[in-house]
Amino acid sequence: MGVGSRKRLHPAAPRSERGMVTVELAVASLGATVVLMLLAGVLHVVVLQMRLGDVAAETARQAARDDAVAVERARRGAPDGTVVTIDERAGQVHVRAELPAPIPVGELTLSADAWVVAE
Repeated sequence: MGVGSRKRLHPAAPRSERGMVTVELAVASLGATVVLMLLAGVLHVVVLQMRLGDVAAETARQAARDDAVAVERARRGAPDGTVVTIDERAGQVHVRAELPAPIPVGELTLSADAWVVAE
């Protein structure tokens, strides 16, 4: 070999394969974004379920004490759109909190129940 001439270790990619790395990176980025959005949605539903449980428990405790002001305060702590029902029977207070949670493929109704012995 003469001066200034080098032997290429890897031949240049054929013209039809140029830009493939860019396309693969774009597709992988879109896939990762979709997975992250799904995980965020699942996390959101889990947090809503936990909040419903807290609201149902707190509302039941306050209703068992017959404290109307505290019951209203507990209900206000619920996520928007939550329906809280209180049923008092046979010395027990049953509270159910329901929330329709929108998900990409439809609607999911979350609910939480709490029972407390009336004071």
